[in-house]
Amino acid sequence: MPGTANVKMFWILLSLLTTASAEWDVVISEFDFLDFLYSDGRNVSVVQGSHRGGVNSLAYDPIYENLYFSDTSDVHVTHIKIMEVTREAVVSPAYSVVSINSSNLYFRDLAHDPVNSSLFWTTTDIPYTAGQIWQATLDKPITFSPLLRLEGQIPQGIVVDSCRGYIYWANMNQTSPSIERLRLGGLGTGPESFITNQIFSPSDLALSQNQRMLYWIDEKTSSKNSIIARAALDGGEVEEFLEFKDGHVPKSLAVTNEGLYFTEESNAVYVVYFSDPVRTLHKLNHTVYNPQGIAVRNQLAFLNQNKDSCPPLAELRERVPPRRNITVCLFGKISPPVNGIECTCWAGYTGRHCEIDMCHNFCLNGERCFLTDGHPTCDCAPDRTGSRCELESCVGTCLNGGTLKCNKTASSQPICVCPKGFYGPSCETPSALCELYCRYGEGSLVPNLFQCPCSLSDAPLVPGRFSTHVTIGLLCAVALAILLAALLFVQTKRLKSRPKIFKRYSVTPKPVTSPSCEIAIENCCNMNICDTVPWRHLDEPEDNVTFEFHSH
Repeated sequence: MPGTANVKMFWILLSLLTTASAEWDVVISEFDFLDFLYSDGRNVSVVQGSHRGGVNSLAYDPIYENLYFSDTSDVHVTHIKIMEVTREAVVSPAYSVVSINSSNLYFRDLAHDPVNSSLFWTTTDIPYTAGQIWQATLDKPITFSPLLRLEGQIPQGIVVDSCRGYIYWANMNQTSPSIERLRLGGLGTGPESFITNQIFSPSDLALSQNQRMLYWIDEKTSSKNSIIARAALDGGEVEEFLEFKDGHVPKSLAVTNEGLYFTEESNAVYVVYFSDPVRTLHKLNHTVYNPQGIAVRNQLAFLNQNKDSCPPLAELRERVPPRRNITVCLFGKISPPVNGIECTCWAGYTGRHCEIDMCHNFCLNGERCFLTDGHPTCDCAPDRTGSRCELESCVGTCLNGGTLKCNKTASSQPICVCPKGFYGPSCETPSALCELYCRYGEGSLVPNLFQCPCSLSDAPLVPGRFSTHVTIGLLCAVALAILLAALLFVQTKRLKSRPKIFKRYSVTPKPVTSPSCEIAIENCCNMNICDTVPWRHLDEPEDNVTFEFHSH
């Protein structure tokens, strides 16, 4: 996008060059830049970052003095751009009017129709199964669409006959080569193969309004030499205009009243003057590198001789006032003065000379600006948001319903705002774990296991209701444990005790022979019943003897 420095430099160049009387004649696209050539041998090279590395086809509008060119530097998108060009080759920055998805297309050639304010261009499919003719209307809003799909054709060069309302293109299909044409605005009409004889491999085209003839680059099958052929606009009078027997290989053509210009692969530009019956090649005294497209400025000189030869262009030229050197519309076209303003600006530009780019410095932080309904809009990177990408957006994931906060920490990491009951960088830690960790785990062997705010000044980590439930649960668990212990103790005591059986026997003691009485207790236990006879004192009566029986 043009900056303030570019605009200032433009006006400095304009003030220096508008005093010169020389006007450029031919412009060459050299892939990296545009080269404006003067008849006196001078040339002015223009390099701009907006189209560096991909300038190919050219189309010049002699009414509004605009130069259109294709920019194929992006392999996925082809841009058709416009730049304002004064007669002294003072140019404005380029502005894209059409962007085409070219991932599966080859862009071939470009043509402009000033009467209908339209652009036409040719493309071929990848692989070469069909071709297309496209049309873009340059009135606001700018729209474009395929005009024709040409199955089996390989369209190359294209030109517009604004005087008679036709477009012509070269079909390079090796099995059925032809020059095709289509009437613009014709209802029910389709493309017509109106030149099919003496044609072999046509590529670029050029139209001479003064001669009413078509010129095209071809190849002679008998000698394999490159040729330039021509024919009348009705398809007749097909003839060979030039044959190159010394190795010349032309690439692109342009025609003026005086002669035929062409570029060739040997980094040169030649002209053949129509007034020369020998048709001598004159090499222009300019140095060019890798020339691609070519366009000439003086395309309307034939109207000076006969305005009636092309009424549409003659009327248009009379309607549009001649451009004054000091009045330049950088991104627009000259219009009848309205409130002192003589420029009608393209979308996205404003100012007296359409010099103010509405996108310039509109998007902050280096983000890309584009137009939406004529208003600047920003395409923000994922970490930016806002109408001008002025805010930081958060990139990351917060768990458990947490939300990202756009203010970043000192480590440049976004932080999560956690809902009640969760903590941690990603809200991954429940507050219950934090409660236990802060009471028992802090200072343990795993002090960094959780990131919990263990501070007395912090609010209670666990809600009151949750604490009450935990306390009641713990008390119930303790009471149940005591009850179980008591039951176990009682049961154990019962298992250790044995029942006692008491029975009284009346025993008649045997006579004793001595003062003491001894009782042998062997074999006194039977069937787990043991009879135990206690000692009786000799003074006690015999009737009071008591026996105790114990079960085992």
